[in-house]
Amino acid sequence: MTTGTRSARGRRLDTSVLLLGAVLVAGAAIVAWYSRHLTFSGDDWELVMMRRGHSASVFLTAHGQHLIAGPILVYKVLLHIFGASSYWPFMAVAITLDALCAALLYVLARRRIGPWAALVPAAILIVLGPAWQDLLWAFQMGFLGSIAAGLGALLLLERGDRRGDAGACALLVVSLAFGSMGIGFLFGVLVELLLGWRRRDDSLRRLWVVAVPLVLYGLWYLGYGEGDTQSQNVWRIPAYIADSLAASLGSITGLAGTAADASPYVVGLEYGRALAVAALAWLAWRATTGLSVSRRLWTIVAAALLVWIAAALSYYPGREPEQSRYQYLGAVLVLLAVIELARGWRPSPRAGTILAIATVAILVSNVGMLRDRAAFWAMNSDYAAAETGAIEVARDSVAPDFQPEDAATTAAIGVHNLAPLTAGAFLSGTASFGSPADSQAQLLRQPEAVREATDFVLAHAERLGLTPIPALPAGLSCRRIAPTGGTIALAAPSGTFALRAAGNAAATVSLRRFADAFRFVVFPVLAAGQEATFTLPADRAPTIPWHVQIATAGSIRLCS
Repeated sequence: MTTGTRSARGRRLDTSVLLLGAVLVAGAAIVAWYSRHLTFSGDDWELVMMRRGHSASVFLTAHGQHLIAGPILVYKVLLHIFGASSYWPFMAVAITLDALCAALLYVLARRRIGPWAALVPAAILIVLGPAWQDLLWAFQMGFLGSIAAGLGALLLLERGDRRGDAGACALLVVSLAFGSMGIGFLFGVLVELLLGWRRRDDSLRRLWVVAVPLVLYGLWYLGYGEGDTQSQNVWRIPAYIADSLAASLGSITGLAGTAADASPYVVGLEYGRALAVAALAWLAWRATTGLSVSRRLWTIVAAALLVWIAAALSYYPGREPEQSRYQYLGAVLVLLAVIELARGWRPSPRAGTILAIATVAILVSNVGMLRDRAAFWAMNSDYAAAETGAIEVARDSVAPDFQPEDAATTAAIGVHNLAPLTAGAFLSGTASFGSPADSQAQLLRQPEAVREATDFVLAHAERLGLTPIPALPAGLSCRRIAPTGGTIALAAPSGTFALRAAGNAAATVSLRRFADAFRFVVFPVLAAGQEATFTLPADRAPTIPWHVQIATAGSIRLCS
C-alpha cells in the first residue's frame, strides 16, 4: 500500500469521524431542546426524595426487580452538586449516555460496514423518537447506562487480550449495576465465549469475564433481589418476542407512528409486523443460499431472546413490548444484528445515495414523534411542578403521608406521574436540595387546566371540606347574603366559617385559589336549613385568597 493511499484513507476516516461528531452534537442538541421544560417525574421522585442516606440498602434495594445502584449514585452526586431545583443536570447525564451509546454503536458498525454506512445506525439511535421516554426522562439513564456499558463490553471483548477482557468484565458489572438489561449482554457474551470454545480457541479460559459479574449479581439477588416471573406467562413468549421484534423494526425505520387516539406511551406495530415477516422470510431464503453467520450475531440474538423472554415472563399491563421505554434497547439489538448480517458490505455510490435519503426520511419521522411526545411530556411536567407547588403552599398543615397522586386525585384530574411521592418525603427533600416546584408566581402563569389541578391538590392537602353541625354557635359575627344570578361569590381569608342554607333552598359550595373557574373543589350539597362549618388554614400564600362560590336559590347566613 502506498503512502498516498494510506493518507487518502486517513482523510476519509477523519471526515467520517468529524461527521459523526456533528451527528452526535446535533442529536444531543435536539434532545436537549425538547427536554428544556421538563421536571422530575415518576420514578425520579424515589431517587431524589426517598432514597436518602448512604447505607447499603439505599443503593441495593431493588426497584421494580432492577438493581439501580448506578443511577442512585449518579443522582446523589448531582443532588450534592446542583440540588433539585433544576432538572437540567440530570437530563444532561441522560443525553450524554444517549450520545455515548450512539458513538459506541458507530465504532462497532464501522469495523463491519465501513465508516460511512456506520453513520446511519448512530444517527437513527441518538434521536430515536419512538424511544422518547428513554431520551426525555432522566430516570432512564439506568437503561442508557446499562446499554452503553454493554456495548463497551462487546467492543473491548474484540481486543482478544487480557486487558480488553478485564475491561469487558468491569463494564458488564457496570451494566448490571445500572439495570437488568445487563443480563442480556452478560448472556450474549457467555454464548459468544462458548461458541469460541467449540471452535477450539481460548474462549473457555476467558469465561471469568462473565463469571465475575454473574457471581456479584447473584450475591445481590440473594440479598436484595425480587423475582416477578409468572409461570402462566409462558404462553405469551412467542407473541411477545414477535411483537418486540416488530416494535424495534418499526422504530428504527421511522414506521412506528400511532393513531391519534392511541396512548402516547406506545408505538404502532402494524408496519413493524410486516417488516418482521419480510425480514424473517429473507433470512429463511438466505439460509438456503449459504448465509454466513458470525459468532457475534449469535451473541446479539442470544441477548435479545433472553431480554424478551424475561420481559414476557414478568409481563403485566403496562409492560407491553410496544411501550416506548423498551424501544431503545430493542433498537440497539436489532441494529447490531443488521450490522452483523451486512458485515463486509460497502455501499456503492448509488446505494449510498439511497441509504442517505432513507436515513433522512427515518430521522424526519422519528424526530417528529420525539417533538410530539415532548409536548405531551412537558405538559405532564407542568402539572407535576404545579401540584408539588401546592404542597409547598400547604407545607404548614399538610400531613406527611399525603400523596398528591392518589385514587381520588387521578380520578378527577388524571395521572401526572407524581407517585410514589408523599408530602413528607418531598418537603424533607426540598429542605436539603431545594425545590423543583412552581413558585406562586409561576403557578399563576400556568394554563387554566393546570391551575385547576393545583387547586384540587391544594384543597386535599389542606383537608378542606364542610363539617355539618347541629346549630350555629352563639356570639358569631354573621350576615345574611342573597344570591345574584343564583350564586354568591366572595374572597375568604384564612379562618373558620359557619354557614346555614335558607330553609327552602339547598346550597353547593365551591372553591378556587389559583384557577379562574370553580371546577374541581366542590363540597357536598348543603341541604335546605342545614348548618356546617369549613376551615381555610393559614398557609404560605397569604396574598392569594381562596374564592368561595355558593350556588343557591335562597339566601345564606354566613358567620366567621
